[in-house]
Amino acid sequence: MTAHPPLAPSDPTAASACLPFSTSPAGPGPSSPVAIRLRGLTRVYEVPGRQDARVTALDHVDADLPEGSFTAVVGASGSGKSTLLHCMAGLDEPTDGQVTM
Repeated sequence: MTAHPPLAPSDPTAASACLPFSTSPAGPGPSSPVAIRLRGLTRVYEVPGRQDARVTALDHVDADLPEGSFTAVVGASGSGKSTLLHCMAGLDEPTDGQVTM
């Protein structure tokens, strides 16, 4: 892996990286209505053929996604991203917890 020096303010590709911390993007603010609310979302899968083996894909996830916002779900392979999205969309039923739209 190659280490790269930090972006300098004179670098035109670094414009967004050099914005002051007080600058915030346009969009929903902290008081925006919640479009999707997750409370205690848990999803446990049983491993077929093994009664003692279970995989916890989601472990008591809480989140509020504001109306009109764009949210990226990122993480390592196998970290539960697809399970989270499937439970939020109603394609999969959580083992415990609640999804409110």
